[in-house]
Amino acid sequence: MNITIKYFGRITDITKCEEEMISINQGTILSNAELILKKKYPLIEKELYTLFINNKRAINTDQFLNNNDEICIMPPFSGG
Repeated sequence: MNITIKYFGRITDITKCEEEMISINQGTILSNAELILKKKYPLIEKELYTLFINNKRAINTDQFLNNNDEICIMPPFSGG
């Protein structure tokens, strides 16, 4: 199955893209998808970020992902 990953802020500097689609196995949980991304982009490990699934903050990384889910990786926002 396929999921879309969207990157924001400093994370886009690491990935060199704002969005990509990756294929994962059915039954994959969010934390496993996160490990896939950290393996592909090791510098992400050093960044602070929050994960969102389908525009909702991911509270639990044990959530199962579904085909066509959208994951956003958001660094902390600074106010102004």
